[in-house]
Amino acid sequence: MSVLREELLNDPLGWGYAGMSDNAAAARLNDPTLRNVPRDIIQTWEILDATAPADFAGLTADQKQTYLTIISAGTISIASQNIRTALAAMFGAGSATRANLIVLQTRKGSRAEEIGLERVRTGHVTAARG
Repeated sequence: MSVLREELLNDPLGWGYAGMSDNAAAARLNDPTLRNVPRDIIQTWEILDATAPADFAGLTADQKQTYLTIISAGTISIASQNIRTALAAMFGAGSATRANLIVLQTRKGSRAEEIGLERVRTGHVTAARG
């Protein structure tokens, strides 16, 4: 409840919670299209889909073996420093694949989710403001 109270009082994104009804504030916090939230686990087919053929062709034999090992896992933690380091070493800055992989690190989500809350209900807003 303290996280919700802080969000409503401080309004760090300038959304104007003070002028919203409890119902409107809850709806705004739950809107799943307004924020980008970090992803942890992704399907490895997403990496395959994000890989530009020309970038893959430019990999060394050892890099191709590492790449194939990663995508054979089924799922991976995109937040893993080891995975990120390996992929960054394979696909340099400015490559299409690097740009595509950066996009995979986040997904659309709600502000509530971003600040660690479950679905916010109107009653939660009422209580947090009280």
